[in-house]
Formats: sequence, C-alpha cells, structure tokens
Amino acid sequence: MRTSLESWTGRDGRVWWKGGKTKGKVVKLTLPAPFRLGGPGVGFEQLQKLPAKPDALKAWITASLKSSNVRTSAGRPDAAQDESVFDGLLSLVAQLSAPQKVRAAAFRALASYPNVKNIGAVKGGLGLSIAFGGGKKAANLVVDPKTSRITDTDFFVSADGAEVTVPGGATIAAEWTNLPPK
Repeated sequence: MRTSLESWTGRDGRVWWKGGKTKGKVVKLTLPAPFRLGGPGVGFEQLQKLPAKPDALKAWITASLKSSNVRTSAGRPDAAQDESVFDGLLSLVAQLSAPQKVRAAAFRALASYPNVKNIGAVKGGLGLSIAFGGGKKAANLVVDPKTSRITDTDFFVSADGAEVTVPGGATIAAEWTNLPPK
C-alpha cells in the first residue's frame, strides 16, 4: 500500500503537511524551524550556497555537524557522525529544494558510500538500493536522472531531519512555495 504525504515549505521554514495522519486536512506546524542537514540547522540562503562538489559538500556537512550543538540521546553524535552526514545528503535529495548542482553533488556523495547498489532502469528513472546504519537500514530510491530528484522511495529524511520509513513506497515532490496551501 502506497503512502500519500504532501508537504509545503516556505522559504522562512514554515511547513504545512497533509496525509493520512491529518485525515486529508492541511496542518500547519506551529513554528518555523530550520532545515536539517544531518542535525545542524540551515536557512534557505545557506541551502542555495552549499558546495556543488561531492567531497566539499560532505566536508561542509561534517564541519557543520562538528561545530553545532546537536545532541542525541547518547550525547554528541561523534560515533554516528557518518550516518548523520548520510542523512543530511539524503535530506538534500529528498526534501530540501536545493539547487540542482547541489542535489547532483549529494547524489554523487551518496554513491561513494559502501553498499550502494545500482538496480538499473525502473519505472520513473534509475533504481538505487542503499544499505546504511551498519547494514541495519536500507533505502530503495528511484531517481529521475534528468532532474536529480527522487521520484519514489521507501525511506527518506524529512526537512526537519526525521528518518521516515514508508512501507510500500512514497512519491516525493519538494518545491518551495510563497503561498500557504489550502
């Protein structure tokens, strides 16, 4: 069974959601929140200026994570830093409407991780399977190679940094809006 979720994000960080849990109604999150790249919050302007080279992008997220005050239940995320960087990259290609060159760099950076398998041509684009978290988690993505956008997935990282598993898959469309949804 496919999951249907819709989200709208303003450049100021305000987010609206619509889906099964909201019973089809649009719900506005109460406060604007920073966009998350594996933990550290970034603003719209920062997203537009991120490095467009894979190694530089990974280094930027890593440095941002190290200099942030991000904490997990176990304290600083030093031990889980690689997974946090991975989450930041996946967030860029799944939910954050970053420039196309930045998304392309994020895909190339993701491809450099171990356990990335090219499934080949599938309906909607190119299929990728990525095992991560010590092999405990997996993401199956369909990527449109023309736009560097995920068109279908069973796992994504939301704009607020949450890891979301979607049994049966979900279609993702991440765009900016200047008008609140109705």
